[in-house]
Amino acid sequence: MIELVKIKEVDPKDLIIYAQPKMGKTSIIASLTMKLKGKGAILNLEKGGTDYLEGYFLNCYKEQGDGYSEAFKTYKSYLDYLKQNIGQVDYLAIDNLSVLDEWADIAGTYFYMQTTQGKKFNRDEKGVMIIHTSPEWKSVTTLGEGTGWRFPREWFMSQIQEIMNLVPYRIWIVHIKDKFIKDTVTQETIIGSEMNLTGKIKSMLAARVSTISKLIAEGDKRYLSFENDNDSLIAGSRAPHLTGKVLISDKVGDVIETYWENVYNNLKVK
Repeated sequence: MIELVKIKEVDPKDLIIYAQPKMGKTSIIASLTMKLKGKGAILNLEKGGTDYLEGYFLNCYKEQGDGYSEAFKTYKSYLDYLKQNIGQVDYLAIDNLSVLDEWADIAGTYFYMQTTQGKKFNRDEKGVMIIHTSPEWKSVTTLGEGTGWRFPREWFMSQIQEIMNLVPYRIWIVHIKDKFIKDTVTQETIIGSEMNLTGKIKSMLAARVSTISKLIAEGDKRYLSFENDNDSLIAGSRAPHLTGKVLISDKVGDVIETYWENVYNNLKVK
């Protein structure tokens, strides 16, 4: 039977923010966690970067000497903690997905090594496992005809889904990189931008979220732009109020003020 379905959600459940390094995106999000008094947090996958910031963080690199193994173990412990404490955090920012993509190559390879067809992969002549820190280690993506790429891709998307199940609102930070594009009219090569993610992961991630924006600067002001531009970056939102560009922060005197209520209506002061 056909029925009228009314709008159930206005604020974006998933918000991707493309950002160049050193744009102040971590400071802007840290301010949100302070306003939420711990109901928001940043899952920080990068080494360092939070030493001079005040906010609520889940830092995967605990010690300066930590590598992938230590950081990944800490990362999984945070996911387990959030799973066991559903409702403690409402807004979770993942900073950043470019690092998670790097981890996916290692984690996806280990996943393949556990399968029947991969039981001899990264094993020496005695059958001893070769670990990812060894010079003899090979990525699963080196398999012929590109058959290995699906393993990192599937692992990456499984992490996205797991995090989606943990908190109501997710902010996904993605770095951007230069992309060389040939103009179809002039045939000249121009420099654009794209998500710093591997292969099909870019399109798969974009298809899973409702809102994609680019952090842009105009003087001391920072905006989230929901407009498609010449950078070859997809942008836009299903949320009616997120169009054009939206002010997210401004420097007032010596203080950076943030305006997350422009993105999330439920943060507006009643």
